[in-house]
Amino acid sequence: MGGIKLKERDLDVINSPEQRKHIIEKHLLNQSLRIKGDLNRETITIQRYVDSGEKIIAGISDETHFSENDEIVLYKILAKYVQLECSFIRKLDQESRSSL
Repeated sequence: MGGIKLKERDLDVINSPEQRKHIIEKHLLNQSLRIKGDLNRETITIQRYVDSGEKIIAGISDETHFSENDEIVLYKILAKYVQLECSFIRKLDQESRSSL
C-alpha cells in the first residue's frame, strides 16, 4: 500500500531568546497551534509569554492531558512552518492563571 510522501522542511533554528519572544508575541499569541503527532487534532492557544525562564501560558481543553515534563511540539504554518519544542510543567487552575 502506498503512502503519502511528505516533503522534508528546511528548519531555521532560532537560538536567541529575544527572537523567540518576538515571534511568539508578534505571530503566535492568541493563536491556535496544533500538537505534533496528536491524532485527535487538538489545538493549544498561547495566551501569554512569561519572560522568566522563557515560558508560555497556554489554554488546553479539559480532554487534553499531559504529565509533568512531557515533551510536546506545537506547530503552526505562517508564511513559514513554525515549531515550538516545549516541556509541559503543569496545568493551572483559573485562580493561578489570573495571578501570573
